Amino acid sequence: MAAADSWQDKLRAYAEVRLRYVDEHQDFLRIYMTEFRSMCVMGKPVHGDLYRLMEQCEAQVGQVLASAVGRGELREIDPELGALTVVDLVRGLMERRLRHSGRPSGPEDTDFALDLICRAFERREPEARKRPSPRTRTRHRTAHQLVTK
Repeated sequence: MAAADSWQDKLRAYAEVRLRYVDEHQDFLRIYMTEFRSMCVMGKPVHGDLYRLMEQCEAQVGQVLASAVGRGELREIDPELGALTVVDLVRGLMERRLRHSGRPSGPEDTDFALDLICRAFERREPEARKRPSPRTRTRHRTAHQLVTK
């Protein structure tokens, strides 16, 4: 993530590293995710080391988002909530790769998920500065043509 230039590239690096790890360590991750889910379902606390690891991942993504918000590259979002959303979405992609059932998961799934996240976070133009609709542009053009004739 550190080598990536933009916040979008940093999120892509985060996702790709985790998905590559899934591809290389499927057996281990199947056991790990099954245990994790069991602990959550039974209401058992997450082991301290695992909890710290999860927190570090979320904090790393949160920092990327907070920095981008600070530079005005993103709309005003809660970086912590944004990070949790990114982490959850990537975890979903990881789980889909592990299941090997239904729709196969590939790079296009990652592209779609990241596009969804990036569009949700991207800076939006204020109402007054939004581009006019094609219909409005046509009316303005027609009015301009009448004035210039």
